[in-house]
This record gives sequence, C-alpha cells and structure tokens, in this order.
Amino acid sequence: MLEAEHAGFAWGEETVTELLLVAAGPEVRAFPFNKRQEGGKNGSGADWLWWWIGDEGVSFGTLIQAKRLKKEPGGRWDLDFDYNGGKQWASLMSAARALQVAPTYALYTGSPRYRHPVACTKPHHPEDFMLCDQCIRKTVSLLPALLLAPGSALGSDPAWAYELAAPLEDLVDPHRHVAAMPFYPYLELSPDLVRFLFSAQTGPKRVAKELVEQIRRVRAGQFGLATADPVEVSSEDYTFPTLPDDRLHVGEPYFPNILRGLRNSPPGYVLELLANDDPETVSELALGLDDVSLAGVVIVNQRGR
Repeated sequence: MLEAEHAGFAWGEETVTELLLVAAGPEVRAFPFNKRQEGGKNGSGADWLWWWIGDEGVSFGTLIQAKRLKKEPGGRWDLDFDYNGGKQWASLMSAARALQVAPTYALYTGSPRYRHPVACTKPHHPEDFMLCDQCIRKTVSLLPALLLAPGSALGSDPAWAYELAAPLEDLVDPHRHVAAMPFYPYLELSPDLVRFLFSAQTGPKRVAKELVEQIRRVRAGQFGLATADPVEVSSEDYTFPTLPDDRLHVGEPYFPNILRGLRNSPPGYVLELLANDDPETVSELALGLDDVSLAGVVIVNQRGR
C-alpha cells in the first residue's frame, strides 16, 4: 500500500488481497476461483471464504468482504459500508447465512500516514505514525458485518469502525488475548459458552471470540434487556448448537450470527481442498457454491498455535 502511495497509484482491494495471501503462506493457503466461477447466481458481495483450522479439527468459517479506506476531499474518511444502497451488505449477510459462517469485513486502511490523523489510542503516540507498531498492525483489520447494518450508528462512523476493528495479525498471535466483557442482565449463558467467553482461547476459537467481543462491546452501551429464549443454530457438529437470542438495536441475534461458523470439524469441502488442491477440485467446489459469489477459499492453519 505504501509503495502504491509513493508511486501515485490508488491501490485496490483485489491487488492487496492477492499480495496478502501470497505473503502469508505457507500457513495461509488460497484456492482462487476463476472469473466465471466467481459470479454465482445472485452474487454475495463477498471476496473470500476463510476457514481457520485448529487442533483436533476445531474450525471457524468467515465470509469476508474487503473494504478500502477512501479519503474524500477535506480529509473525510469513507469506508463505503452502504455501497449500492446497502444491497452489498444484505447480500453478504444472506450468503453467510446460506454458508453458515460469520459475515465479516476486512478493513484495508493504507499506511499510517495515509489515514492520519486517525490513529490508535496508544498514549504518547510517536510523532511519526509509521513508527507505531500498533498503527501498522491496524492496516488490515477485521470487523463483524452485523455491526454495519443499514441504519446503525457504527455504519455511519468509519473512525469508530476503525477503532473497534481487530488487526488480522493479532488474531493469529497466540501471545495476545481477548479481554472478556461482563455478563449482561438476564442473559442466560450455557456452561460451555461461559467457558468460551471467560477463558483464554487460541486458534479458531480465539478468532471467533474476538468477533463476538467486538459486538458485545457495542451491545454493552445499548439499553434493552436480553431475552432468555435460546436460538437453535444447527446440527451437533456446531460447537454451540443453541445460543442466546440477544440483539443489537439493528439486526439479528449476534451470537448465532458469529458462532454458527465455529465447528468441531471443518466442512467436507475444506478437507477436500487440503487433501487435493488441483484445479479440477477447486472447479468442482466453485460449482457447488454457485449460489454465492466468491473469489475463492482461504484456509488458515492454526494447528499447534
């Protein structure tokens, strides 16, 4: 991104994503679809289907849409969350629901100098933003798409979204931990969910927990009691088959929205890709997912981490 800025180019999401996936190997493997395979019948507005694979097969699936930070005249930020009148967001949510994974935005924010003066909340920030490791890590950050529902306050405030988003590399760093939020009044949690939320997690569970906690930080500032009724997620292969029906002011229940992507074992098509990633296998997978629009599948190996 910095090289493009120096050369006077407006870098794009596709180019940056490809460079990111190439540089992140071999732990991160990408299985790209060709242009014909990407289209789908309806289009999901998504870029890549990411699966995080951990020990004993524990896996977490996310459908990721990249969002490039744009600077409007006068220095105003724009992450274009309401692109196409909100249709892109709705398509992303619909496709993630069909795939039973967590709909997620990846924020591409350019270099710290590009996004100046917005920065991390680090005290005594260095005058040169390029010297701040935390700002550099924020260059690619993840944020649950549910927070950006049309009409939500967060969706109209790119700086707030940037502050709340979690750096991608922090999510795969075993030495960084996610701080748990307090219980909410009248929110009934199963013993398994309590252990998940209030214990240190690693691998795919760590990624899932961070996305849940991002939503819970926003929810903690909203009034309204949570219902005690649980939500049935799906089959026994899901780590949490029932979850609380707690909601933000806008949107569906957030626990199922994220944690339906957390599985005790990865889907069969992920195992097929890992075992045999020849073009024919990738092509068959693309045809099998022809109801959504994808650039491909990304598999992150977090086993033993």
